[in-house]
Amino acid sequence: MKNKLLLGVFLMSIFSVSMLFASGGQESGVETEEPVILRVLNVYTPDHSVGPSVEKINQIFLESHPNVKIEMQTMPSDKMKEVLKVDFGSGNPPHVFNVWMEYPNLDYIEQGLWYDFKNDLNEDQEWANTFNAGALDVHTYETEGIWGIPQAAFGLGIYYNKELFKQAGITLEPETMEDFYAAVEKILALADIDPMPIGNLDGWRSIHLLYQIFYKLNGCDAGSDVASGDLDYDSPEMLQTFVEMQKMAKSGAFGSSYAGLGYADEVSLFNEGKSAMRFSGSWTLGEVSKDLDVGFFPFPYYKDRTEFKDDWFAGYADGWAMASGLEGALQEAAIEYVKLWTSSIGFKSFAEDASNVPAGKADIDSDVTGALCAEFVSEISKSTNSQSGIPERNTLVGAETGNMSQAALALVVTPEEAVESIQNVLDSTK
Repeated sequence: MKNKLLLGVFLMSIFSVSMLFASGGQESGVETEEPVILRVLNVYTPDHSVGPSVEKINQIFLESHPNVKIEMQTMPSDKMKEVLKVDFGSGNPPHVFNVWMEYPNLDYIEQGLWYDFKNDLNEDQEWANTFNAGALDVHTYETEGIWGIPQAAFGLGIYYNKELFKQAGITLEPETMEDFYAAVEKILALADIDPMPIGNLDGWRSIHLLYQIFYKLNGCDAGSDVASGDLDYDSPEMLQTFVEMQKMAKSGAFGSSYAGLGYADEVSLFNEGKSAMRFSGSWTLGEVSKDLDVGFFPFPYYKDRTEFKDDWFAGYADGWAMASGLEGALQEAAIEYVKLWTSSIGFKSFAEDASNVPAGKADIDSDVTGALCAEFVSEISKSTNSQSGIPERNTLVGAETGNMSQAALALVVTPEEAVESIQNVLDSTK
């Protein structure tokens, strides 16, 4: 499946286009005699960058739905996936929950466990037209339905501490990998500063890096070739990706203790001024300390692969899904809750209160979002091709790719061992 998202037009448009939200509970509450209990499962803990939006959106929703009570449960995304698996297996899933574009979601869909929003979107064109181009295609999974509603657009690049760059004598943002390694060498000369720590205890950090390097070496379309079987996991293209990832580690780019760091450690080190750079996504806009002067630049490209210079690991991230089988006032409340989050109202809060990049249009005040957000949007708007990850349907292969990315980044397996292990899992499960 090809997944070309032309991010330039739609990401820039979120700062200039205002849409009116005509439905989704803003003018009519859910009228019932008995209170409606709406169970929501999400990753937006109070200390999450989206935490302030949760409080605001819930308040707006409850004011227009006085007969609804929200029961909110929050947890990290990795844990949430396991909880969803158990809850759906026991027949007691949450009514509304966060979702990401991953092909294993199709298992739930084929069992009839997730709600299809297609008719709701067809009936409410004003809501449907609020989304950026291509956003609603993310959760179709090559079916006729729409099984999730996107909340966030995302892209990954490198945030940097301008003061530390100045101290290191780095006058230009790195454009090529050669520039990047030159910057790393200068930062290593500073006392007690790591160039770009990565929280490898959280496996999604290493696989994000793997994807980004793979796209800069081979282009985003090659990710679909891997998922379709046209390109093997033990191909020279994937092997070179692991080689380059270990080259970064051996250069000292991640410091000396990154293998024992978690994501929270990575955030803290940067905000405390103990690291000069962070490889991270748009969600980092809401994590950066306001006391720092921070800039952003795209992940560097390879001089001999300039044709992939503007290929990004990017697309759509956080979204919302619903359990199927809800009825009456409960189903109405669940739909309207999702609509509120993904309306111009929700998107505005997502940008201004959470410093995140929404998946749709809203009247966003750039004075509120700040210069770093504007810089991020400007850079990602230059992309010509993007993919949000290798669309692998085999869950065991996906898990092994994550395991090997984490192990390879920690330098406990060779690139050859990593790709061979992933390919063996694929071959054994065909």
